[in-house]
Amino acid sequence: MEPIFPMLRSPSAPLKILVVDDEPNIRQSLCQALEIDGHQIYEASDGALAVDLFTITHPDLVLLDIILPKKDGLYVLQEIRHLDNKVGVIVMSAMTPDRLMIRSTLCTADSYLQKPFSVKLLYMHIQLVMSKARLRYPKADYQKLLVNGFHHGHDNATLRG
Repeated sequence: MEPIFPMLRSPSAPLKILVVDDEPNIRQSLCQALEIDGHQIYEASDGALAVDLFTITHPDLVLLDIILPKKDGLYVLQEIRHLDNKVGVIVMSAMTPDRLMIRSTLCTADSYLQKPFSVKLLYMHIQLVMSKARLRYPKADYQKLLVNGFHHGHDNATLRG
């Protein structure tokens, strides 16, 4: 199958994405759309599983619902930020935009999407969030990302400048 929005894809390696939503239809739709574009997907249906999977998989990006069983999404976000303050996080919810924006921003989310949303809008948010997340890496870490992302399999790859 062809990528859905190839013009929005990053030029580097596919992302590892953790999708957290307790609604199976939403979770499956998101996973399918992202897998079509070559991303490695992990899914969690509750907050406790989300934290466990985050610890094991070390994803590049988390798509996180707010209303979750076992652990609230904002609590999960706090735990994620405690474990890794560089990872990109997009909060998704059916809450009104004002309430969601205030709550998620206070908990250090990178972006928020009000449900329902289009796949195109999701991809735009992913692109913006990943650009922001990459800026969090110190220069040496960012150089390693560039080398690994753009020069797969080249042991002698170096950056100049």
